[in-house]
Amino acid sequence: MNFNLETVFIIQSLIIIVLPFILWNTKIIRSFVPLVVIQIFVGILLGPSILGRISQSSYNLLFPENSLMILNGLYWLALILLGFQTGLHIDPDEITKKGTKYVIVSASSLIVPMFAGALIAAKLYSPQFIGPNATRFSFIAGMAIAAGVTALPVLSVILYELELISKNIGIKSLAYAAANDLFLWLSILILNVISSGNSCNIIFERLIIVIAFLILSFFAVKKFLTVLLDKGFLSKEVKNKDLVIILFFVLIYAFIGEIIGISYLVGAFIFGVIFPKSVSKNIKDKLEQFLFVILLPFLFILTGLKTSCDITNYRFWVLFIIMTIVISGANIIGAALPEKYFGTSLKESLQIGVLMQTKGLMEVVFLNMLLNQGIINSTTFSAMLFVAMATTALTKPMLMLLDKTKLK
Repeated sequence: MNFNLETVFIIQSLIIIVLPFILWNTKIIRSFVPLVVIQIFVGILLGPSILGRISQSSYNLLFPENSLMILNGLYWLALILLGFQTGLHIDPDEITKKGTKYVIVSASSLIVPMFAGALIAAKLYSPQFIGPNATRFSFIAGMAIAAGVTALPVLSVILYELELISKNIGIKSLAYAAANDLFLWLSILILNVISSGNSCNIIFERLIIVIAFLILSFFAVKKFLTVLLDKGFLSKEVKNKDLVIILFFVLIYAFIGEIIGISYLVGAFIFGVIFPKSVSKNIKDKLEQFLFVILLPFLFILTGLKTSCDITNYRFWVLFIIMTIVISGANIIGAALPEKYFGTSLKESLQIGVLMQTKGLMEVVFLNMLLNQGIINSTTFSAMLFVAMATTALTKPMLMLLDKTKLK
């Protein structure tokens, strides 16, 4: 049986959007696992690792080669809007106003897992785990960043589901995650610049261009956007006209990001960071449902289709087990220890540490970047994707378990 492309796309959309939500909406699963984990899991089930092995003909029928370009278009759009949406959560002015405690806890919750990830990556640097374009530096740096990632959007969802979003633990966790995301995106930016150059001169030239772009963005463009709001060219209510103008700038920034070698995703993120925060909530409300319900499932299905893991390969399981233990432990310790040092109760310190291990969206996005750039191979990509699912899935059960303990 053969379908035309239109029919294939409709079938794909039905499966991609509806199936994960139906599975997640069962009471037991919803109580413990975030939707993002189920979406990634369904993507892997429908990919070459599971469906492709069980029935190659069914896999080819659902995902013929000529249909993947359409899915790729939705995947790219989802990433651009996700980068912008994440940037809207980041307010550099607010971060700089925080006290010493905030800086120390944020830094520790980032540096400890990155250091642990770098140590493991240094041991793993071999043809069995690296991609075709990897250098020792890019592989270690990429794995370190992957270990330090905290998924701000998924963390927000988990806090909301557990009714912690407005409590002290939720406010602290989101603040630390916001700072981490800002520093990690800057790290990704630098890694992209270094990975895109073949010589010191090219890297230096790209770095100068990127610095000039950032200076122009944070001073001239940011002020220009404020003037547009003050003069009424952009409405704070974010009407349809305003949304079109904003998306025009988002796409321009994504285009520039790709041209100067920092990727379209980072370009869109930078525009989200510099956009006036007085209207960011209204934009997030406009975009969030469409992005999370409609577009992001396509991102996850493409991730699943790229995931080709051989469960009989012992390297996959070794990497998965080691990185899950190391990343989860380092994230918890990195945040919990300084929190406890500054007088927070042991229970709350551990809860904040558990929340900081949430990977979800940002891990998936970053791993895709590493795979596309040839820094990691499919074995490392698959194992790290499972690590992201495991650490994110463990967050809610671990919080519930801590809540029932008698720790003080």
